Amino acid sequence: MATSKLPILRRETTEPKSFNDAVWRRVFNHRRESSRIPRAIVNASSVEHIKAAVQLANEEGCRVSVRSGGHSWAVWSVRDDAILVDLGDFKFIEYDEKSKVVSCSPSTTSAELMEFLNARGRFFSTGHCGDVAMGGFLLGGGQGWNAKNWGHSIEQMVAIDVVTEDGNEIHCSAVENEELFWLARGGGPGFPGIITSFSLQTRPFTAVYRTLLAWPVTEIPTVMNWVTKICDDFDTDTELASFVLYPPGSPAPVIAALFISLKGSVEEAKQALQSLKADQPAGALIEEIAVPTTFKAEYAFQTATLPDNYRYCVDSVWLSNDADVGALLAEPGRTIPGKTTTILYQPITSSQRPVKGDPAFSLQTKHYVSLYCGWPNAEDDEEHIQWVDKTINSFKPHSVGSLVSDFDFQRRETKHWSEGIGEKVMALRRKYDPAGRFAGFLDAGDKSGPDGLRTSF
Repeated sequence: MATSKLPILRRETTEPKSFNDAVWRRVFNHRRESSRIPRAIVNASSVEHIKAAVQLANEEGCRVSVRSGGHSWAVWSVRDDAILVDLGDFKFIEYDEKSKVVSCSPSTTSAELMEFLNARGRFFSTGHCGDVAMGGFLLGGGQGWNAKNWGHSIEQMVAIDVVTEDGNEIHCSAVENEELFWLARGGGPGFPGIITSFSLQTRPFTAVYRTLLAWPVTEIPTVMNWVTKICDDFDTDTELASFVLYPPGSPAPVIAALFISLKGSVEEAKQALQSLKADQPAGALIEEIAVPTTFKAEYAFQTATLPDNYRYCVDSVWLSNDADVGALLAEPGRTIPGKTTTILYQPITSSQRPVKGDPAFSLQTKHYVSLYCGWPNAEDDEEHIQWVDKTINSFKPHSVGSLVSDFDFQRRETKHWSEGIGEKVMALRRKYDPAGRFAGFLDAGDKSGPDGLRTSF
């Protein structure tokens, strides 16, 4: 494709405000590092545009960065002197009725994919935030709806199409270009290519029901002890998660237990919840049982807790299986710094079963905790970032590592893959992108290059 036909904005020839708007287009986090300025932006709307952008980067000897949805907390897509390939205009969803496989662009958001599938009586475990796009979500491991029971989303990945460092597109699956297919399932933002299509196996969908219970934050140890006790053997069609957050309109934070039941009827949902009453902590402030809902409504709930146009600092930990989660969350929960900060606890698996297909995603424990700290004004940065750092430091004696999706490689180093897998992730990055054409992991100073991250700790 001739450069003249490429939808490209160059830094030196584009009006500064227009260029800056394009740099930060669709970026969720408003805590932004303005010193990172791309040399050009390609607003791709076709595979040909993506291929041409990579070929142009080869000609100019610069890096390529990619934006699928703009929801990475550290804004991995904005890299200094790189060609930013923005996939916001590259959109498609296609469903094959015979195979029950859906194919979509990496810029397809969780809400878009879920709405498309639910209308056809199908389901795929998308991200919990509606504006999270498939690209970053699946590269990060795909910890989606009901992951504990139905598996991580990457376990349902059938194939991908990828534009590689030479500007050509290839197909990858378990039997073709297997190494890149392995890497795409949890290898993170260092992936050595631009994925142009995901093919994903779906499952039947009938209805969804919400149960919400909440107590004062003084009850965190009691509630979390209860949650961690019941989650091992709870109904497999029901996702359980706990939050410390401010409910809409509440003057005080609560510790909440949220149950999302994917059942055929309200009677089935209520039956699945029967065991809760046996030893449920007393004194609940909120009790909503098996309320019919939609994923559109659940995404709206998430949006209310993570509003747009805010500044965010986010971090996460996998806690050791024997960690006393209630004790660890008590002080952070009591001191959360504002109404747009959320602590999420998600039980993953008691059996530590291997993820199907043995993908790059390989580090998990029973206990996943992430901190989503948001605030509107730059003058409050220090207070909120210090709370995140203090909380993460308090977890360190019990931390096994972190999930790449809820992490900023610039702020600290830790483990993201199991023993030997991290080294394989970095080796494949070097093998398929020896020149470091794709920007990869954004570490401190953006120096990781083709070598990637340190993986031994």
